[in-house]
Amino acid sequence: VLNDNSFYDLYIYNNYYSRYNYQNKLQRYNSYPADETIDMAVELGFEKMLLCGHIGKLIKVSGGIMNTHSREGDCRMELMAAAAVRCGASEAAVREILDCVSTEEAVAVYEREGLTGRAFAYLTERGAFYLDRRGKGEIAIQYMMYSNQYGLLGKTGEAEAFLMEANSKDEE
Repeated sequence: VLNDNSFYDLYIYNNYYSRYNYQNKLQRYNSYPADETIDMAVELGFEKMLLCGHIGKLIKVSGGIMNTHSREGDCRMELMAAAAVRCGASEAAVREILDCVSTEEAVAVYEREGLTGRAFAYLTERGAFYLDRRGKGEIAIQYMMYSNQYGLLGKTGEAEAFLMEANSKDEE
């Protein structure tokens, strides 16, 4: 997250990576629902936010679900199955995705079926829509979704630029 004073935070789900907590007012992303985190960033005057995280959490954002804690609900496989249908997956592949226990397993089905690029382009587009809607034009939000096994799966258009900007501030 970057504000006019060049303070920033990178929020990574599940404590995979976190740095530069701004005055301890914004905590690691997994401590708050996405909507609350966005609202806090806006209230503190941040202009940009980069959400990076594991597919197991960020997949929910592609369905407009901002509270990604597992106790609040789980539709990960349904969202991944819907994206597979959208990308022309076979009925058997969709059923297999719905039967997966983890998002990593579902990505393996995407890989095998040749759906990964198209499916994550769609899922990322949907997530960007919901994040922008939540930000109400008051904050620019980009995000990147990854898998432990397959690496970067999807990113919004300016996500890398946000990351490079944050890295350049770190080097100063």
